[in-house]
Amino acid sequence: MIDYGALDDIYVVMSTPGKAAPAVHELVALPDGMFPGALAIAMGDSVRVVNKTRLTLTFFISGQNTDYFDEMPPLAPGAEGVVAVRAEGLLELRADENENFVAPILSGKDFLVRRVKSGDEYAFMNVPPGPYHLTFWYWRLGRLDSDVTAIANQSVRKDAVLAVDT
Repeated sequence: MIDYGALDDIYVVMSTPGKAAPAVHELVALPDGMFPGALAIAMGDSVRVVNKTRLTLTFFISGQNTDYFDEMPPLAPGAEGVVAVRAEGLLELRADENENFVAPILSGKDFLVRRVKSGDEYAFMNVPPGPYHLTFWYWRLGRLDSDVTAIANQSVRKDAVLAVDT
């Protein structure tokens, strides 16, 4: 059962050529799983994993529809490690030692990303006028793709509803 009003890992992604320098996104391994539960990032961005468990864990990122695989050195309790994501598509970060530590990752070229909660607003500021592609993504519901055209000196509103039947 999904409580649509309480989702907090919804991502709004704008594909835009000339994205800013690579960013670092954090995932925290807690005793009961990963936080946040998913990430949307640009290809070339890095994922910092912080191990806040009592276990030494070996994390890896793999592609669901590709041969992409990148493994981090084992992280002792309290340690952290960083891995750059060099693939696009739907990926997963997992731990070898425990299948409860998993976080889906949506990666794409030139992604600008906003993480929102159900009902929140988002904004992409100061983008040049022109056409853009938007993706609304929640890992358990999939994605909804849409196009939008930015107009000089104007706000453009684009709403979407992610649900099982979309």
